[in-house]
Amino acid sequence: MNPCLILITYRFSARLNAGLVGGVSRHHRRIVSTSCRNVGITGRPATSPSDPSNQLMIRRQRSNQPRSRSISGDMGIMLDEATLNLRSPTETMILTANHHHQLCSQAASVATVEAEAPKSPDDTEPSSFMPHRVVILSKTTRLQYELQQCDHLDESTLIEHLRRQGTDFEELKRKHCLQSAYVCAIREELRKSNIEVRVVLREDYTPKLVEWADLVISAGGDGTFLTAASKVDDRKPVIGINTDPIGSEGHLCLTGKLQIKPQDVIRQVLNGEFTWARRQRIRVSIINQPPIDGNEENQLLPSADEYDMAFKGVQLFNRDSIVPKGPILALNEVFIGESHAARVSYYEVQIDDGPMTKQKSSGITVCTGTGSTSWHYNINRMSGQNVSELLNIMQNMGMQVADNESLVQSICQKFNEKLVFEPDSQKMAFTVRDPVFNATFASTQARGFARRIRLKSRCSDAHIVLDGSTSIPFNHGTEVVLEMLSDDMLRTIRLN
Repeated sequence: MNPCLILITYRFSARLNAGLVGGVSRHHRRIVSTSCRNVGITGRPATSPSDPSNQLMIRRQRSNQPRSRSISGDMGIMLDEATLNLRSPTETMILTANHHHQLCSQAASVATVEAEAPKSPDDTEPSSFMPHRVVILSKTTRLQYELQQCDHLDESTLIEHLRRQGTDFEELKRKHCLQSAYVCAIREELRKSNIEVRVVLREDYTPKLVEWADLVISAGGDGTFLTAASKVDDRKPVIGINTDPIGSEGHLCLTGKLQIKPQDVIRQVLNGEFTWARRQRIRVSIINQPPIDGNEENQLLPSADEYDMAFKGVQLFNRDSIVPKGPILALNEVFIGESHAARVSYYEVQIDDGPMTKQKSSGITVCTGTGSTSWHYNINRMSGQNVSELLNIMQNMGMQVADNESLVQSICQKFNEKLVFEPDSQKMAFTVRDPVFNATFASTQARGFARRIRLKSRCSDAHIVLDGSTSIPFNHGTEVVLEMLSDDMLRTIRLN
């Protein structure tokens, strides 16, 4: 029996979804229908999620395509009839679903979110851990992003638009299919153990969904893992699987850049072939206070109305800019400073129990041990050029020092190694970027460690940015406290 073409008719909202692409204009339906060769998607305007008619209609039609094909070569991921979970040539399946996502999840039943949250493992539990409900957070592919950004263009215009940008449209489709197949393989391996699975994209990844699950899996790179961790505020395990080992570093993921079949990774996890690991996070608490009176800088600030009007035209973090109702957590790092890099950031800062000190700089970064290998490392790393120049200066001053490549590299290695610290460390590393030291602003410590940092803004258009995505306004008079608490640790694993 030949495999069958899937035609998916569904009601959709105006956004892209995990799987092929949902929420696209009629101009792009033909593009989507060929993006994985044997998948077509059509849609109608969305109604309420509770509308009984808001269902997925999946019909099978005969196709002359080969029975199965490998999408990822050595990774062993197949898009075939078994993977798509289809049953008979004439079968029609109606699936009630609010999240019309993944190519794979569209062809299988979708679990309903339950109110009761399962128990998460603690430090006393052995490595064996059998989840009952799993959320898979899939990264947004470039194809989904481009279709969303160019929703008003028809197919030929879109392809020409991408060509002028130097983008290979066929390559976008290939990578999109690879991501879909990868997530499908993860999901199917979990379902073999009778585990309920939900597959979502970033916009549908909610605290309620996290509460329902007892394991969260990120399918993407480090950015997807950070997004997955951002909604987990308890000891619920979060693991990452790098779906693009060639194009993504995957430092936070289980396999990194190793090309291991996703099925094998899931089997190892379910068989308990791992050890528990913890990653400390930074708790960010916002304190709103009135602006400082009597300061001449206040006269330079725009009025509230003027500021609102100006800010509407410069939404640097439009999708993720928030005003949190309570403390939020950062796994990698927190950046605090003016939104525009060319502007000087002005604030008061207190390190642990030290004095409150006025400071001007290009902003301040605060990282965890997890983030110490990322931005923090690249800001502070010692380069061979700098070491070589210092050795030359020392020689010119009459000091007997060697200036050879081996010594330079050794010094760089020893210095840079000290920048990295353990992910479960209870300390934060802070770096003041381009500090301003003069007669007005005395020299202060530009880099170091702390358990608690307090800042008070004297900025006009600043943000607190967590893990490079979520941002919080940090303007004149606003205070923020960054601290490390053991209760905020993220639970993850390391494969044996």
